[in-house]
Amino acid sequence: MITNLYSKYLLADRLNKVAEAAGLKIYKTAIYNGDKYNADIQIQLSAYDRRNGEVSNGAERAAIRLLDTMPELALERDDGLIHLTGIASNGLTFSFYTGSGSCELVQVGTRTLPAEDAKPEREEPIFEKRCIDELAAVSK
Repeated sequence: MITNLYSKYLLADRLNKVAEAAGLKIYKTAIYNGDKYNADIQIQLSAYDRRNGEVSNGAERAAIRLLDTMPELALERDDGLIHLTGIASNGLTFSFYTGSGSCELVQVGTRTLPAEDAKPEREEPIFEKRCIDELAAVSK
């Protein structure tokens, strides 16, 4: 009889091999109980690097390589972070995390702040994070 923990271990091992075959470096693999917030298995890839103080687009390249290898993965972005999620045939859920994509802060407006004790009424900019999404074409 195969236990649930052992089946998670086997799936994590297989997913690590798939990522390595796609040319990606594994940073960390974690096995969880799996609930509505966490996947049963989460694999964090070390795919992005910093050059001259700017984050490169390595996270997008890593995600594209994974999508080429496993096209059934669902792409999710959360505030610029890239997650590729899937469900194995035995019902276990898994997620690859590739890091932050190439994003920038863009001013989308301003808001008026009321006057306070030592400060007069003033305008404050409102910013939004926008990501250049190379993945949109690949994940469709």
